[in-house]
Amino acid sequence: MVRRAELARRTGRSTERIDQIIRGKVPVAGDTARRLERATGVPERLWNNLESRYQEHQARLAETERL
Repeated sequence: MVRRAELARRTGRSTERIDQIIRGKVPVAGDTARRLERATGVPERLWNNLESRYQEHQARLAETERL
């Protein structure tokens, strides 16, 4: 398992930014998805798909709370 500091180093992102991504506070943008692919070998399209699904899930939760 790659530690956050190592992932930050490999992606050129700060450890704080990696923490924010992991906690769902900031989205995985296109450039970050490419960097994650290079760092982990997990395809960019999978990172983008995970982000999209997470955002859809968050929207459903918010809608449920409003109803």
